[in-house]
Amino acid sequence: MVLIHSRFADETANEITCWLNSYGTSFKRINFIQDFFNFIFANEKGIEISGNNEERIKSFFSSFYFNGGAVRIESPIPKDDKFGRGINKFLVEESKLLYTHIFHVFPKQGFGNFPIDINKLTALQTARDCGLKVPPTAIVHSKKQLEYYFSKWERIITKSIGNGAEIEAGTYSISGQRTEEIKRADLERMANDFSPSLIQKLILKSFEVRVFWFKDEVYSVSIFSQRDEAAMIDFRNGDKLRTVPYKLNTELQNSLNTLMHRLNLNYGSIDLIVTPSDETYFLEVNPFGQFGFLSKAGNFHIEKRIADYLNKIENLHARAANQTYS
Repeated sequence: MVLIHSRFADETANEITCWLNSYGTSFKRINFIQDFFNFIFANEKGIEISGNNEERIKSFFSSFYFNGGAVRIESPIPKDDKFGRGINKFLVEESKLLYTHIFHVFPKQGFGNFPIDINKLTALQTARDCGLKVPPTAIVHSKKQLEYYFSKWERIITKSIGNGAEIEAGTYSISGQRTEEIKRADLERMANDFSPSLIQKLILKSFEVRVFWFKDEVYSVSIFSQRDEAAMIDFRNGDKLRTVPYKLNTELQNSLNTLMHRLNLNYGSIDLIVTPSDETYFLEVNPFGQFGFLSKAGNFHIEKRIADYLNKIENLHARAANQTYS
C-alpha cells in the first residue's frame, strides 16, 4: 500500500492517485497536517498509524508519496494575548518534533522529502562546489553595508535565507516568499541597523529555467519572464508567461545530479537563469516545489512517472511477499 501525504486541494496528488487507481494499486491518502494527527497514536510498542475505525494500517505501507505540508496547531487562547502566543509557540514546537519523528516509521522507498529546511546559503555553497555558477551573495545587517554593495554591484535583490514567512498577528498574516529588488530609494526608509538579511547581485537574464529533478532525471522548461515587467525579478509575479520545454546540457545535468545527492534530496524544483551571454546561474532549490505547471507546459506527464515508480515498488514488495509465503 502507498501512503500519500498531501494538501487537500492538490491537483498533482489527485492525478497521481488517478494513475494508481488505473493500475489497481492500493493507497491511503492523508490530507495535510490536521488529518495527519487524526491518523496516528502511540502505544507501548511505539507509533502506529490508524484509520478512524482504529484499523491498523502501518504495517501494510511499502512506499510513500509526500508532497508538502505544514504544522499548524490552533491554541484555544487568543494569539493577541502574550500568554496565548507563548502557549501556541510551545504547541507548534511540540508538534514539529512529533511530526518529524513520525517519518522515521515511513517506508524507506518512495517520493518526496521529509520535513526539511533548506538553507539557501548552504545550497549556494554546495552548488558552487559542484561546479555551478551562483550569483555573488552577502549577508548584511546595516545600511552602511548595503550602501557598500550598491557601489559594488549597482543592482541588488533580496530573499529569505530559509523558507518563506508564516507570520500571524491577530487579524493580519504574512505568508509566502518572493524575490524583491532593493532600490537606492529604499535606503532612505531603512533603519541604520536591521536583522541579518540575504542579498545578491542582480544578474541580468534572458530567461529563467525551472527544473524538476527526480532520481537523476530532469524535466525542464524555459520561462520568458522578461517580457512581463511584473515578472522580471520573480516570475511568480507574472501572468500567462510563455513557457516551453528546455533541454539541459549533459555537464549541467551532471552537476545538478551531484548537487541533489549532496543535499540528500529525493526530488526538488530547481531555479536557474540564463544570461544574455548564455551563462547559466543556479539560484535555489525547493525541496517541496510544485511541478504541475511544468509537467503540463512540457507535456512531460511527470505525475504518471511518479505513479509508475510507486507502482513498481508495490509490485516488487508483492513478489517478495509471495516468495516468502511460498
